[in-house]
This record gives sequence, C-alpha cells and structure tokens, in this order.
Amino acid sequence: MIEHNVIQNSDSIQHFYRECPPALLARLKERLVYSDGEARIAWTELLRFLIVCSQADGSLAPSKLIDEVWHEAILHTRDYAALCMALCGHFIHHTPTAEPDPEAYTRTLASLMRTYGYVNDVYWPMKHAALAECPGRCGGRCTD
Repeated sequence: MIEHNVIQNSDSIQHFYRECPPALLARLKERLVYSDGEARIAWTELLRFLIVCSQADGSLAPSKLIDEVWHEAILHTRDYAALCMALCGHFIHHTPTAEPDPEAYTRTLASLMRTYGYVNDVYWPMKHAALAECPGRCGGRCTD
C-alpha cells in the first residue's frame, strides 16, 4: 500500500491512473509506436515511477522505455507540473547524468517491488542494459 498522504487523500489520482492526457496519448502512439493499450500501460508505469521517486531517499533511474514516456510527458509542462503536485505533492525533476547508473536502476526496481508488490518486466527489464540512453546523454536520474 502506498503511504503518501497526497495520494491517499487525492481524488485526482484516480483520474490520472484512468486517463492519459489525449495529446500525450497521441504523441506516445505517434513517436513511440505504442498501441492505445500499450500507451496507457506505459503511462501508468510512469506514474508508478514518479510516485516511488517522490518517496525515495536517493536517486532512481527509469528504464529506457519509461524514460522515453517521461520525456514526452515533460514536454507538456503545465500538465506535468500539475500531475507531479497531484500525484506526489511536489515537482519531480528529471536530472540527466553523463552515464547510466545501474545502482539507481536496481534501487528503482526494488522500490517498485516494495511499493506495488510486482514489477512489470515488459516496461522494467531486469537487465541494466535497459537503462535510459537518451540523446541528451540522460542517465535517467530523478530527484525532488
């Protein structure tokens, strides 16, 4: 069970879990070749990642797939900022690093398992090779 007051007391969490914003859904389908169902699952996995980031003591790293979804979500700046506030209670920054961080990715997998009881291995491969490698040399770290 998630123990974050904003999440427990927010009706908007249900809205965000149910509905990926239409403009973002279209971008995911167009740019990342996701079906509607895959885009919605990827959206949910991004939300799960942001939640564990908001609760983490150290940096975490997304998978390559989730980092791509995150990049698309961040482009909708106002919606992303509102999402972070509703979901996490504060803004979750995306802080690129020079190199992927396997330890941060391992912490992410452990946090997802601890928080949700499972890890979707389609979106969170257990191999460190799945770490984000975005064109901006993003190591996929997130911080508050």
